[in-house]
Amino acid sequence: MDTDYLSPPGSMQTSEGPSPPTVDSPLPDFAKKSVLSWPHHAYLLYDDRRLRELSASEKENIVEDATVLAEKADILPGAHQPISLGEEKDIKLLQSAVRNGQLDGNMARAMIIIWLKSILSSEEALRYIRYSLRGDDAKRYLDALQKFLDWMRERKEEFADISKYPPNEIQDLRRRCIRLLVDLSKSSDELPPSLFVSIGVDTPPGRDPLKAGGFADIFKGVYLGRDAAFKRMRIFITDVNDKKKRKTVLKETLFWRQASHPSILPFYGVWCHDPVMESIPYLLLPWMTHGDAYRFCQKPIVLPAVVNHFLIQIMEGVEYLHKEGMIHGDLAGRNILVDEEHGEFHARLCDFGLTSLFANSTSFVNSASGSSMSSGAVRWMAPEMLPPTLSQPTFASDIFAFGRVALELYSGQIPFYPVPDLQIMLNVIGSVHPPNPGGGWYGRVIPPELWGLINECWDGNPATRPNATGALRRLKLL
Repeated sequence: MDTDYLSPPGSMQTSEGPSPPTVDSPLPDFAKKSVLSWPHHAYLLYDDRRLRELSASEKENIVEDATVLAEKADILPGAHQPISLGEEKDIKLLQSAVRNGQLDGNMARAMIIIWLKSILSSEEALRYIRYSLRGDDAKRYLDALQKFLDWMRERKEEFADISKYPPNEIQDLRRRCIRLLVDLSKSSDELPPSLFVSIGVDTPPGRDPLKAGGFADIFKGVYLGRDAAFKRMRIFITDVNDKKKRKTVLKETLFWRQASHPSILPFYGVWCHDPVMESIPYLLLPWMTHGDAYRFCQKPIVLPAVVNHFLIQIMEGVEYLHKEGMIHGDLAGRNILVDEEHGEFHARLCDFGLTSLFANSTSFVNSASGSSMSSGAVRWMAPEMLPPTLSQPTFASDIFAFGRVALELYSGQIPFYPVPDLQIMLNVIGSVHPPNPGGGWYGRVIPPELWGLINECWDGNPATRPNATGALRRLKLL
């Protein structure tokens, strides 16, 4: 598997200049036609009625477009992955079925999957999509990709049954689809229309926020009959007419939109007062009654067993992100929310990708948001992210930050409390770490096994820090 294919949100550089120009492609016309036809017929995944309404000749044309890339892959320019014997057999079955008038819903769904996989397996087809599609063509492709990803997530068992792909191939297909979605969004400067929530908001956000964060304000409303949080980035107020900055921020939510795990806060989409992008956008999220984990763990009644439970859930979320090729980029108690279900508390990660965009001192959104490297995030930062290295977030820097979070939740205090931020930067660069707080303010003593893991997470060499899977295994032994 190409492990670098999916650039994690924390390490992606946001383009501030114009979108790259469209380019001439050496793809033959039949291949371009196939590539451009896929989003027009992706609806066959979930609309059997429209399949039945197609004429025999229309079905033949669709199957021809769907299979031509796989059948003629050996004559396409650029690198490509060959189809498997199973896919070759499925293509022959599709062609036979359409000739005999027997193309049913599951066959059509298998066809759409193989078709997209053929596109994603062609280096030149991907280049053609990224740098040739603009405007409505780009939006159409983005929307089809997003709906395909939604269908993959919501119909996991059905997808596996129809595609017959093993789990690693399903994950690889999903990663490649996400990467194309993000790349096309950035190169075309467009967003998938399905990212925006147009119905279901029963009570819109009020005028006054209920909570103010480092770079956003939180309002409360009702979505699909349930309390919901409407998060408004402060940059949307300070630069109210700058649509480009809005798009830059909203593109970073595309990774979050794809995440699906019990330890990840769901991201429903973007809600705007009409018309879309002409008014201030809000990120639409579930309402978390108990707020963030940092504040929650300042309650004396929170026992060590609850904190240990949170740490396991947090690391499960980190492990999931890392396996998906994503990086959180700003792991801290304030970005971990707590909810309650059937009397049990759950920790959920949020804001991955977004916070690193605002905390990055070189980002063009930084000054408008009022956030900076010295605004507090440095307390959780790995030394390689600070001068003189100034590296982008990595899996290893997430692990470093987790060590700070474990200390934070056990002690109920931010790391290095009450040392000022400027001194903390010098401490981190000099490999000076917070001391063991003992019982702290709330009497929760960090177990020796956990304190050992915390110090391994803080190793000055990123390569020798534990990975998420190893850290999770040790947390479960506490």
